This record gives sequence, structure tokens and C-alpha cells, in this order.
Amino acid sequence: MTAKEYKEFEASVEKFLTINKVLPGCHSPKSDTLDSEPSEPYFSWQPCECCGSNLGGNREAYSFGTDYPGIAGTFDANICVNCVYYLAYGKLDDLTMLEISESI
Repeated sequence: MTAKEYKEFEASVEKFLTINKVLPGCHSPKSDTLDSEPSEPYFSWQPCECCGSNLGGNREAYSFGTDYPGIAGTFDANICVNCVYYLAYGKLDDLTMLEISESI
């Protein structure tokens, strides 16, 4: 990933969070009940619902808390592993970040 691609990725994630009025920090792996484990990642060619990536890869079902009118407090989206990591740590994994810094 280049620095330009990383900036585009960040902008896409921010746009998703803003459009859907996701509350800060209100996202987590989806589970069917409060006592159950989060669902397992699965392979898909469907675009990531967060960053829009069309690359095939693992997707995870995530729940997001929102202020959006007409949505009952949460909504679910299937997101890629890059978005999962980015939402948890505010950046991509260390190897990808090193690759980006070397491309500058």
C-alpha cells in the first residue's frame, strides 16, 4: 500500500463513519446474543461495507452504534480485516505501516 492509497483508505473509513453517524468507539464484532462469541471471519468477494475495497478476502460482521435517525441504535456491516484493525488501533498493522513509510 502506498501513502496515497493509505490516505484514500482513511478517507473512505471516515466517510463511512460520518455518513452513518457512528458514535466514537461504538463498534465491535457482531454476536447473535450477549452471551455468544463473535461470529467467525469468512471469505468473500463482496466489497467491504466500510472502506469499499473490492479485493476478495476475509470479512467480519461488525455492529456499529449510531445516532442516525430511523436506526434503532445499531446497525451491522460486513467489513474487511484492514478495517477491523484500523477501527481497533487507529492505523493498519505494523508491516503495512512500514511499507507505507518506505513508499514516501
